[in-house]
Amino acid sequence: MGLLATAAVMSGAARANGDSGSLPRHYGVVASRPSGTNVGSWVLGGRTFVAGSGTEFMFQYGPLNVGVCAKAKYETINGVDQAVEIES
Repeated sequence: MGLLATAAVMSGAARANGDSGSLPRHYGVVASRPSGTNVGSWVLGGRTFVAGSGTEFMFQYGPLNVGVCAKAKYETINGVDQAVEIES
């Protein structure tokens, strides 16, 4: 199973168990994001997160463009910060 597929499975399991509220959070300005998709590497406030197909995106305060403030809920799996949720 690939890294992104693993992230989707793990992230889905956390939400299914109702654990997303207890996940760590990181706040920062979006420095970079995947082009043309939400799946891939995101850099928020100097920290890299990998978003998979199971990552939830919330746009309550507008689009998640470079330069806007965002919050990531994440799990660290094998040293990689896997995004469970990214929101504006």
